Amino acid sequence: MKNRHQDVMPYDLNRVVLQSGKDDYINASYVEELSPYCPRLIATQAPLTGTAADFWLMVYEQKVSLVVMLVSEQEVEKGKVVRYFPTERGQQLSQGPITLSLTTQKTTPTHVERMISLQYRDQSLKRTVVHLQFTSWPELGLPDSKSSLLSFIQEVHGHYLHQRPLHTPVVVHCR
Repeated sequence: MKNRHQDVMPYDLNRVVLQSGKDDYINASYVEELSPYCPRLIATQAPLTGTAADFWLMVYEQKVSLVVMLVSEQEVEKGKVVRYFPTERGQQLSQGPITLSLTTQKTTPTHVERMISLQYRDQSLKRTVVHLQFTSWPELGLPDSKSSLLSFIQEVHGHYLHQRPLHTPVVVHCR
């Protein structure tokens, strides 16, 4: 099963197509041209146990350097979202052909910033992916504080402006 909800599917015209997976399907869509100041986005579901390898393969193939996770830690702890990234500094986690390693983690009142090293198969080249988890998003509804959400958006945009090349998409997911 590759879809969290059977009635939420990407349209063929804007879905992300995996190039080197077992099959080409992932429940993810390109979101483009929202505004001249908004980066290209890939909107996707939070990875399932059986799709975490596809998620990281998509990140690798699309040259993504910024992942935005709109899921609270409580939802992860309740098992509603699988922990698809390493949690201990230096810990390696294999997801299909991708090996991940947490290099740094910084916790703020509203979010967690992780720097994750990504390596494809046995290639010597490693890439760093910034993983920003907005921990103030409630299980149901909207965040209590719009200022914390706006601050987080500014943090995301700041990281986006520092990535090179600038035209690569940003992955965003909720549950």
